[in-house]
Amino acid sequence: MTPEQRAFDKLVKKEDLTEEEKKTLEEAISFYEACFSFLKSINLSSVTDDDEKQITDFLQKVFNIELLVKTTFHSITCFA
Repeated sequence: MTPEQRAFDKLVKKEDLTEEEKKTLEEAISFYEACFSFLKSINLSSVTDDDEKQITDFLQKVFNIELLVKTTFHSITCFA
């Protein structure tokens, strides 16, 4: 689990964050803002198959925390 995932996990559990964890999340927010800006700049009408592969790889590397959240929600849904 990455430092930002640990901090996010604590937030979900309504636990207090340390100053270092707060800084980690602030840096992650700045990083994700830059990622979203990049994604918004892509002209989807001109995306090639190779571009699609690169975008998919980028999304899998950058947004790995989303997979954790989806897995958690899926587990909750399955066992609720």
